[in-house]
Amino acid sequence: MPDFKKCFRFIGFIRCLLSCDYKRFHISILSAYPSPPYPVVEGCYNDQFCELDVQREGNLTCSILGILPMVELNCNITDGHGHHVTLTKQDYSVTVNEDMFDIHVTYMYEILGLTESRRSIKCFVIGPTPDMFNLSTEINLILSIDDISDSDMQSTRYIWGLVAFAAFVFVIAVSTLAIRKAKLSASVRKYNGIDPERVPMIESGLDAVTTTFMNEVKAKYESIYAHVQPIPYIKDTMFCVNNVYVEGAIESLQNHKYQESWKPLSSHSEILSNLKKPRILCIQGEPGYGKTTLALQLLYEWCNQNPRSPLRDVKLLIFLRLRQLGGVTSIFEAIRRFILPKDSSISTNLVEDILRKCSSVLFVLDGYDEYPDRDKLSTDISLILKRELLQGVSVILTTRSCLLPTELTPQTEHFRLTGFGEKQRDQYIRRAVTDDDREAIERIKIQLQRNPVLGDLLQVPLLFVLFAHMASKSEDFQMLTSVTSVFRFMISCFHSHMQNKMADENVESFQTAGNQHSELNIVAFESLVDGKQSSSWDESSLRERLGEDLYRQYLRIGILVEEEILTDNPNSLIHLQYKTKVRFYHKLFCEWYAAHYLGEFLSTGNLENSDVKKVLCQMDPFEFQYVYRFACGLNRDAFDKIISYLQDSDEGQHFAILCILEQEGKSAHYTLQAVRELVSKSVELNGLHSRLLQRSKIQILELASKKEIPITELRLVESFVRIQKDSLVLRSGLLLKGLSTVAKIGITTEDGRKLTEGDVIGILKYGQHSNSFQELWFYNCPLPQSVNPDLIPKDIKTRKVEVLWVCVASYLDLQSGQWIKADDPAKIAKLCSDIVMIDNDNDTSIQKATIQLLEDASKHNVPVFKLYMFESFGNVDGGNIVLRSGLHLPALTTVEWIELDTEEGRELTQEEIVGILNYVNMSDRLMELQVFVCLMPASIPVDLIPSRLESRNVTVRWYPHGIRKYNYRLNLKLGQWQKNQKESLLTYEEHVYETKIFRKNWRNSAWQKKRVSLNEAGTSL
Repeated sequence: MPDFKKCFRFIGFIRCLLSCDYKRFHISILSAYPSPPYPVVEGCYNDQFCELDVQREGNLTCSILGILPMVELNCNITDGHGHHVTLTKQDYSVTVNEDMFDIHVTYMYEILGLTESRRSIKCFVIGPTPDMFNLSTEINLILSIDDISDSDMQSTRYIWGLVAFAAFVFVIAVSTLAIRKAKLSASVRKYNGIDPERVPMIESGLDAVTTTFMNEVKAKYESIYAHVQPIPYIKDTMFCVNNVYVEGAIESLQNHKYQESWKPLSSHSEILSNLKKPRILCIQGEPGYGKTTLALQLLYEWCNQNPRSPLRDVKLLIFLRLRQLGGVTSIFEAIRRFILPKDSSISTNLVEDILRKCSSVLFVLDGYDEYPDRDKLSTDISLILKRELLQGVSVILTTRSCLLPTELTPQTEHFRLTGFGEKQRDQYIRRAVTDDDREAIERIKIQLQRNPVLGDLLQVPLLFVLFAHMASKSEDFQMLTSVTSVFRFMISCFHSHMQNKMADENVESFQTAGNQHSELNIVAFESLVDGKQSSSWDESSLRERLGEDLYRQYLRIGILVEEEILTDNPNSLIHLQYKTKVRFYHKLFCEWYAAHYLGEFLSTGNLENSDVKKVLCQMDPFEFQYVYRFACGLNRDAFDKIISYLQDSDEGQHFAILCILEQEGKSAHYTLQAVRELVSKSVELNGLHSRLLQRSKIQILELASKKEIPITELRLVESFVRIQKDSLVLRSGLLLKGLSTVAKIGITTEDGRKLTEGDVIGILKYGQHSNSFQELWFYNCPLPQSVNPDLIPKDIKTRKVEVLWVCVASYLDLQSGQWIKADDPAKIAKLCSDIVMIDNDNDTSIQKATIQLLEDASKHNVPVFKLYMFESFGNVDGGNIVLRSGLHLPALTTVEWIELDTEEGRELTQEEIVGILNYVNMSDRLMELQVFVCLMPASIPVDLIPSRLESRNVTVRWYPHGIRKYNYRLNLKLGQWQKNQKESLLTYEEHVYETKIFRKNWRNSAWQKKRVSLNEAGTSL
């Protein structure tokens, strides 16, 4: 499936990795999550939480649909009133549908209580192993008021008989309590010297114990936010977070008609609005983007009751570093151990009582990506995130973008930090580095701007902070030419600072130990590839592995950090114990030392290509970009093998350029030649691609622009947002500054999005940055019917820039601002020199215009470079393709390449594929036919395949899952499918397996649902 329309994505499966290509093709062979991914309760229409109006007696039916393997489905009472409700299982059934199970269970319930109208029941799945599935639905049974009243009337005769006895018991109880109170008044327990009875009640009814709790919490938070250390090796320089905090770029995820987009926010205060109702907020960001710093700023604002902060209305804020909570299942125990002082008189039970009684509570859970128990489903953290515990609290969760929790409630709101821009960098230098010294500010800015390799890194707040402080002290900073050299310089600063503080007799031993870190390299590498990405180590075991000297010195330098965590050892007399864990100051330092090991391993002699691939396969370059870049900069032999591995795919080629830039020994000519080769073809910025891939391509484009290398085409596929000053703003939040050498710009928007006149004019002005700019193409996007010619820049008119609207076969008249239908051969040839699309989502008027363009091309013998049919193919009838819209596409005699992207889950018959082959055979220019995201017959009779296709060496490819590297080629001599890049043929058994997998993957598609329905009715499509 072509990249410029959409990216294929599997949904809802546990998968086995069959290829280490970092496009990550997975095939589902172990288990399947149901659809929807939770039990469905009859009568419920509100996902996993619903309320049912019921009578005192009735039936409750719960179902789980399309699950694999077999599970059990049960219901139980969850609100502690089991003696007031009875549940009796009435029916249990299992049906098999496409090798997956539909399970239904029916219970009869009876509500026995007299006055309480609400009862809670949970329908849940029990998997074959405790952690395989954790699927449940909560139901509140709401008893009607009439039903309650009727029952009460029926019970009146019993109640009057009990009144006298109740009154007698009440008198005895009051007398007893009065006596006990008198006895206990002299021995009231004091908390930190405070007598609860003598302290006036504070807001929300919180007592003196809560006051003590608040004071202890705030004292702990002050010790955290008042001791921020921007540079780890300078331990004697601490800042209050509010003195160094700079608001980085923040975006909010918006959902509009199944389309996702990110909306910029003015500040973090917008995230915190409306905390009066419980919310779960997930803040994601790459390593070093300021997630923890933002969390500390929240602590400061809450403790100091900042009047401009929405946190002023939050009664209680709980801050926990999740990396410290390994083995701690109780959130209340974690608060008692990690927030309150060790000598606090407040027990775990009191902590729970305070939280449950507090009118508004906000949890700030920092570093989910470092949480050791994130794969466990029974911890309090997991239950809170799923809204199965403390449902009345709000939660802010921070995590790396690549490790988002899978069990978040659907109502979770998502935000992301996108780093520092120029404004934020200026602000930080002014506040934390130079103390408003204008000369120093300009000197540092010039140093940073003169170093081109820092362009990408300066967006990362953590690295910018380090660089800014180092640049203020060193004139050598601008001489660094790669990310590796920058980081090597930073590490040397760590060591040099410590050497300067040590006694002379200790310097030599320190230097020797500091350069011998091979074991640390292994530890770092293992932590990244062990499947769990361990972020910390037991202090004693790491000390033993590294040796006492190296361990202590790396602690003193600041590269390693010790911290106390709580562990749960059920076999010990005291099962909750403090333990010292060790971690890197930041993940980037871990990647630095892991890169040393990777470089040394890859430089080993006689290493087979399969061994190289096996190791690199464990590390996704778009997750561990710096490991790859550092390894290339540190080791020449590793560089050659890594580049060879990366250049095996289109995406890898762009990332490989960044790795090439790390080799300082490589000539500038070598690097620029690689850049020149990449930008000689279309460079696509796709909105569905990762930020790293987009950023890699942006760096290549900007480098080409600076070096005056011609850029053939910049293609923006569902990524363009707007023009901001001289830059393009992308959906990912990244900016692309004006390019001085781009010749052509192409735009495709998200489905349904219409560009405005301002957008068109803004893109034209953006193109003005390049003297080579000659063409602006709009592929498959709605545009205004005309453009005000007075707004079109005179330079654009003078240069006669061509503006083409492909889907309506028109071009823009720059003088009148009107769209003109292309009818002369030159204009038709220009429009057909790129992809021509027939999209099923387009109006029939647009489809008619495209069909007319293709017919005109055949009439004038104009080559059509590529025809792409997106979910628009219906069938072949009488030599014409019948579109799903009902329009007919006549035989085309000049098309060179056809791509059919069928609707999801479609299965083509032998008759249909033969009809397609006969249709494409009518074009003498055809070179290749590609069919995407469909199921083909196992073979095609040779006598039905047009013989001219073989004689002209036409290639026919089938991509069952839309993945470029996973395809079959039709052997036109034999009528059978050949495996990609192999001579072996697809066997009948393999096709059966392919069919099974295809149907599982697309079982929820409209086409597959229709097929199953017809099969059950005894017919077929």
